[in-house]
Amino acid sequence: MEFSKCPQAVAYLLWPLAYGLPTGLKHDKLLVHTNIFAVKRISWPNTTGVSFWGGIPYVEPPIGDLRFRPPVTKRSSNETIDASWFGRSSIQYSNGPKPVYSEYLTGFLLTPGQEQSEDCLTLSIWAPTTSNSDEPLPVMIWIHGGGFTSGGSASPYKYGDRLAKDQNVIVVAMNYRLNIFGYPNAVALDGRDVNT
Repeated sequence: MEFSKCPQAVAYLLWPLAYGLPTGLKHDKLLVHTNIFAVKRISWPNTTGVSFWGGIPYVEPPIGDLRFRPPVTKRSSNETIDASWFGRSSIQYSNGPKPVYSEYLTGFLLTPGQEQSEDCLTLSIWAPTTSNSDEPLPVMIWIHGGGFTSGGSASPYKYGDRLAKDQNVIVVAMNYRLNIFGYPNAVALDGRDVNT
């Protein structure tokens, strides 16, 4: 799967979740079943009316034999994912002096204590707990910036809770491989596209 195909993989994974939200959560249902696995949500802290799912894998973990390889579609399983917090963020690149935002705009940084790993291809989802519509809610996908060296969905500035609540949308933020893990440009890889 190439980077250009990732939105299709994410849509395939999210369709059952997104379509079931307007009616499926009116009674505070904690477990949502998708066609790949089940995920358990939480109510977003300090916000009424917003549900959160974090750390939802959208492809197989890019570790072991899959390191530096194109992503592999997530296989179905009987597991229930505890989606009560963010998945790991990609390993961040840091070289030289800290950027100005690390001192003055800390909301752009990862949440303190946020784990970093090669196994980072996960989604974070915020959705209204209830909806005024019987129609499926629109889905907004947020792909963080950071110059392909830093960032992730676990950055307070990028939390989707306010958009979900105020705009009645489902907000999906995705982590992707950064630095050498996603863009190695290594001659030995024969120019294969391995980014996600």
